[in-house]
Amino acid sequence: MDWVVGSGEYVNKPVMALSSSPSYMGGEKALQSLLTTLRAMNAAVVCSFPIPFSRRKLNDKDEWTEGDMRRKISDALVVFSDAIRMYRER
Repeated sequence: MDWVVGSGEYVNKPVMALSSSPSYMGGEKALQSLLTTLRAMNAAVVCSFPIPFSRRKLNDKDEWTEGDMRRKISDALVVFSDAIRMYRER
């Protein structure tokens, strides 16, 4: 991302930012750092959240086993895809 900070590549473009970690924090500090950078670049952050204890939520096929997290990610993808569609239509 360093090389696009001043380029304007992300200005007003929709962005979804997730972090994942096996810890209870779910990569929260890394996510906050990323969000600070994205907002400084004037990206349109449409959704973001950490995913804590990620190893416990995946099965052997790397599929989400926790229904609530699966729904949260699915809902976020819908919001993100809608934001992309609206961005393209303007």
